[in-house]
Amino acid sequence: MAGKNKQRNKRRIDVFENVKRIRLIEEVIEGPIIWDLTNKKHFDANFIKSAWESIAEALNKPVQDCKSAWRSNRDSCKYHIKLLH
Repeated sequence: MAGKNKQRNKRRIDVFENVKRIRLIEEVIEGPIIWDLTNKKHFDANFIKSAWESIAEALNKPVQDCKSAWRSNRDSCKYHIKLLH
């Protein structure tokens, strides 16, 4: 099972080169609907979908690739923060 997770993670990472990852982070930061739990629109699926479509269009990537790359970045960040504590 661990092998499948590594392959999936590698696929998530390979889709975005470093410059695009930084741009993805900047785009997500500009759309707090995605990450801000206090935003009332955060729990509205239509607003979330629209935000991801906007990000995907800005990066010229499919929505699913953007979501996967964001998840990979977020998970990596959580992992490294956990190592520090």
